[in-house]
Amino acid sequence: MGSAACVQEVPPVRHARALELISAIAHKDAVPADIAAQFRRERFEALDVQVAAQAQAPAAPERRRGAEHPIDVLHFTRPTPPAVVSRIVQRAPKVPFVLNGVIYDPDDVRRFDGRELHFVVACGGDYLVVVDDRRVMGQWWQSVYLSALIDAAPAAPASLNQAWLYEDARLGGVALALNRNRGYADLAEVGRGAFRQGDWHARLTSLALLGPGVCVLHERSRWQGSSLTVFERTDDLDPFGWSRRAASVETW
Repeated sequence: MGSAACVQEVPPVRHARALELISAIAHKDAVPADIAAQFRRERFEALDVQVAAQAQAPAAPERRRGAEHPIDVLHFTRPTPPAVVSRIVQRAPKVPFVLNGVIYDPDDVRRFDGRELHFVVACGGDYLVVVDDRRVMGQWWQSVYLSALIDAAPAAPASLNQAWLYEDARLGGVALALNRNRGYADLAEVGRGAFRQGDWHARLTSLALLGPGVCVLHERSRWQGSSLTVFERTDDLDPFGWSRRAASVETW
């Protein structure tokens, strides 16, 4: 998915088909060969998913350092500064990935150093789908987030509306809770507890979702850089190249 120089109108049918494709990826209803063929047929390089509420969404209020921030739909599509993107060094996963209609071996990810990639875990972790256009991925995040707000179930106890982030595999070690529809903008500002040294920057290794349906890890603070999107409990981020890598995180 190459980036477009300007926003282009895309027929509503194409919008729906694009969302159906990415949703099929997320919910394990497609295999890598099907996805690759579909990307080639659809030629999504100018994909736009218009989110009606985007222009009216208020900016997220300032919060104290290290605190949870409310989700701001506008930051989903906000571009990462080119100087940050140019310094990105990809970390090889242990599973194959699909990008722009091509199925790659894990080590091939280093071909994309200096580019911002957005990884989506699919099919129970058997492979990854990769989007190389921040705008496209951000518009999908917006759509899923706003849909989740509309379809939200009655309020559940706070303990059942959190993502739990762990420093060790298999939900082990110190844990960090993150409430639904919130994010940590900089894990370097989030302490590990009164009796533990250090912060949560580049420490997350596994996670569980109790209520939220989506968790997005970002390689840079302020939700910038490459990302990993997961939809279910993940006992080890290492197969996807994301163990001890996240600098910011959000969930809804």
